[in-house]
Amino acid sequence: MLNMLKILIVAAVLSSVSAKKRSKKNSKKSSNRYQGVGKVQGLTSLLKSMDEGAYATCEMVFLAHPLKYSDAKFICEWFNPYLVGDGKSGSLVTIDSKVRNSHLMFLHDIAYPRDNQGNSEDTKWAWTGLQKVRNNNKKYNSKKMKKQKFVVKAYNAQDWEWKGTGNSPVGYANWPRSKKKSRPDQIWMKNDKKGRKKGCNESGGCFQNQVKISQETSSWEDSWAFEVHPFACDYTGKYILSNSRKTWVKAKEACAAAGLTLAMVRNEEDVREMKHAIKFFLGDESREMWSNDNWVWLGGNDLHEEGKWKWLNGDLVETWDIPWKAKSGKDNADWIRGSDGQHALAFSRGGLFDDSYHDSRYKKRLFACQCPES
Repeated sequence: MLNMLKILIVAAVLSSVSAKKRSKKNSKKSSNRYQGVGKVQGLTSLLKSMDEGAYATCEMVFLAHPLKYSDAKFICEWFNPYLVGDGKSGSLVTIDSKVRNSHLMFLHDIAYPRDNQGNSEDTKWAWTGLQKVRNNNKKYNSKKMKKQKFVVKAYNAQDWEWKGTGNSPVGYANWPRSKKKSRPDQIWMKNDKKGRKKGCNESGGCFQNQVKISQETSSWEDSWAFEVHPFACDYTGKYILSNSRKTWVKAKEACAAAGLTLAMVRNEEDVREMKHAIKFFLGDESREMWSNDNWVWLGGNDLHEEGKWKWLNGDLVETWDIPWKAKSGKDNADWIRGSDGQHALAFSRGGLFDDSYHDSRYKKRLFACQCPES
């Protein structure tokens, strides 16, 4: 009996050591996969409960709903002028560096955790903004590909461009490396009965002139536009929204854990962008005025000096004509026992400001973080 007990103890110790090694190995893999993203754990906490299927870092926005290439392209072109309002058309995501590739992998993994992916190939890839814009009508069918190597030899990076920058993939590229000097295969599909059954309805046939990226390997693949996949857009906005409900104090800590700060809304342009960001990332359902879901925490507060509102970087809040909610801006804390006043700034879905309770369990709200240098 004693010997059996010793065996069980030794087995338990070995199992624990093995588990720690596996955990350390997996942690190292994640670290390499998300290199350059920043504070991954904090960002994960911000984004894990985004019900609208839109996940953002300060580099890009990942849209989880699979679409054809043309529809994904349209959404991205609409997205930037809608949200940022600078008049510039947006674009499908630019992946021109290892860091930006890491951002895409991180967001794809948040939207579709790899250990929960089913058998569908659609969600294991994401559309990008890389397109073939020159020499893009050569008909390489699969039969010709098997017999000749000229397709690979004919590859010219200058034929391909990122929609967002107009640059070709010269400095950074990640075509599959299963074969030496592997490049896009550019298989052409005929618009016949067999092709139409697969989805090819383009006049003159379908060309693989669009690029998707594999979630598993991060390698590029030229693809037909009729395929449906999630996609990402370049993002130049100021804000990262979270659907988690927290007190102002906890929201401040959550932004800091992600390498960000609670947001600032400093002028009418910021009001517009914040309203649109709330609608896009958190949904556009109407809420009752004083429902917690109608308000988003900002970084403004007067904790250090009553009535003197400051952002977390020390800048004054009231440097412009702030649209305060009527009778707001003063402390009305009588109804919450033990509260020392309304010292935290909140922003409504309708674009109004209100002072509120910074650490009350009754005031757990959604919140917005600010991208650095924005």
